[in-house]
Amino acid sequence: MILLTYMIVILPLQLLLLLLLLLLLLLLLLLLLLLLLLLLLLLLLLLLLLLTTTTTASATVTAATSSTAVSSAATAAAAAAATAAATAAATEATASS
Repeated sequence: MILLTYMIVILPLQLLLLLLLLLLLLLLLLLLLLLLLLLLLLLLLLLLLLLTTTTTASATVTAATSSTAVSSAATAAAAAAATAAATAAATEATASS
């Protein structure tokens, strides 16, 4: 009688409890996987933001450098024009006398 009660009542309950425990473990594993995926996505987003910021800073430095180079070229051209004008004036003054 005790064996029959065990087989009919307790054993199915134990199996059901084991099944529920395995299901809970699977759900926990799935949640952990989702959390890991979210962390990876956040890391990739942070890396993308870092790369974008670095590129923007690099572009700003390049623009400032090229602006300085253009400014230096303009200054050199103005100096050359002034030198040419002074040379022409000196040549004309020499030719006049």
